[in-house]
Amino acid sequence: MAFRAFIEEERKPALLLTDFAMTPINGMELIEQCKPHHPHLRTILYSGNAGEEILHQYSVKPDAFLRKPFLPRALLALVQKTLDNSGAVGLSLLLLLLGSG
Repeated sequence: MAFRAFIEEERKPALLLTDFAMTPINGMELIEQCKPHHPHLRTILYSGNAGEEILHQYSVKPDAFLRKPFLPRALLALVQKTLDNSGAVGLSLLLLLLGSG
């Protein structure tokens, strides 16, 4: 469902923000599916359970990782840093917070 929403979005987002713990696919699987369709997509993965060590199991890596719980200002700073490093102009976000709590 989240992947279909990404593919069907007319304006491609600059950033994908996703939780690791989702079903039927996890956040890393979503990133792996989206990146081939939009190679310049910046990604932030967050998790309350999995640590950064889980990333070694995947071929595509997120641009940033954030451990839950986090403060809104920490998320905002990481989004700013991630987008600043991308050279993205403007801010078009696709927030896929499915399965997060």
